[in-house]
Amino acid sequence: MPSEVNLTVIIVALALAIIIAVLGILYGITSIKLANLTGKYNELKTKYTSLKTNYTTLQGNYNNLESQYNDLQNQYTTLQNQYNQLRINYTNLLNNYKQLLNGIGAYDNTTASKINAGTYYAISSYIFVPYGYNALAIINVSCTNITNIQFGPPSSMVRLFNITGPITLKFILPPGIYTPFIWSMGDNNNMTLSTTVILLRNITKYIDIVEKEDTYTFTTTLPYWGKSVLIMVPYGYNVTLSISIVSNKPINAWVWSVSYNGSVYWYRDIASDTTSYSGVMTFTPGSPQSTFIYGIYIEPYYWQQEQNVTVSVAIRPIAITPIG
Repeated sequence: MPSEVNLTVIIVALALAIIIAVLGILYGITSIKLANLTGKYNELKTKYTSLKTNYTTLQGNYNNLESQYNDLQNQYTTLQNQYNQLRINYTNLLNNYKQLLNGIGAYDNTTASKINAGTYYAISSYIFVPYGYNALAIINVSCTNITNIQFGPPSSMVRLFNITGPITLKFILPPGIYTPFIWSMGDNNNMTLSTTVILLRNITKYIDIVEKEDTYTFTTTLPYWGKSVLIMVPYGYNVTLSISIVSNKPINAWVWSVSYNGSVYWYRDIASDTTSYSGVMTFTPGSPQSTFIYGIYIEPYYWQQEQNVTVSVAIRPIAITPIG
């Protein structure tokens, strides 16, 4: 019996040892797996925390972008409403502008005449050239006695010359207001003044007229009140002039300009108490708030005291250059 008991004990002991060994192995394996799972869990937990932080940041950015989008949407709606209103206003202004241009045509293209005009009887008209345009002005004058022709802004008309028969004048006029004016120098004068004005966007084929109207070559005795010549500077162009003035006695010479409101400005003093001036000047077109026409004025230095001042003037364009 004792030997059977011992055998049983041994078998049980071996079985328990085997079970313990197996359980140890399983425990070791499980511990390793648990350690791996714990590492992965901690790694995933770290990633989750990072993702949650990123999500919170992105949520904030989204809210900020959504707020900006809503602001932009409101601004767009406001601008769209303003654009629609401006478009309506523009259409109305365009229609009014077209009506104005149609009205200008009737205003600029006129004919006036006088039969048996007496001495100092005058005929005048007006030419209006809107900003953004140049104009080809054709002025026809006829007379049967000595007639003086004057032309320029209403506030600064310049005496051109006397005629005794028909003549046609052509000008390229920049934006502004002009007055063709004829003045009878004798009696029984049958006078006619007609103007034809064509508004132009492009004056490329009329540059020769600009060259001609800005070219002066003459010798004359200055009256005590002086003498002016007009300088036309077309819209969209710079005009560079060679200017030479020579006199037998001291003179003053100025460049003047006229604004749209009719004010005359002494733009630049080019000669004072001298008998000669020679130089090159570039004239630029004016803006709606400033100059629309220039002139050069020459006077005796000793006003009303200097007699027989003879002056020779030579002015010619050396460049007429488009802007832009």
